[in-house]
This record gives sequence, structure tokens and C-alpha cells, in this order.
Amino acid sequence: MARAIAVPWTMVVVVPLLIAVLDPDNLLAVTSFAVTAFAGTLPFIAFAVATIAYLKAAGAEAMIADAF
Repeated sequence: MARAIAVPWTMVVVVPLLIAVLDPDNLLAVTSFAVTAFAGTLPFIAFAVATIAYLKAAGAEAMIADAF
């Protein structure tokens, strides 16, 4: 049971629900802050995913792993 609570997607659902129940006046502010923060981070996530995909396709992932 404890493992199910630790899943990130579970927290994505549970935290806004808790805010909606415990502090409904701030739900919009918290949600908009989270969405804005995710939107700001999204280009870096996309770049990292694309770079890793390219390295795997090129077979260079092992060389990078050896460097670290």
C-alpha cells in the first residue's frame, strides 16, 4: 500500500484533491502556479528526452555512461 502512495502520478491527483478539500480558495492559485512551472520546465524535459533518444539510436549511450 505504501508503494502506491509514492507513485508520482498518484501525487499529481491526490495533492490537488487535498487542496480542494482543505483550502478551496487557493486551488486556482496553486493549480495555475503548478501548470506555469511545468510549462517553463517542459522545453528542458523535451530537450533531454530528445537527446537521450538520439544517443540511444546512435549507440553513443554507452560512451556517455563510461564518461561518468
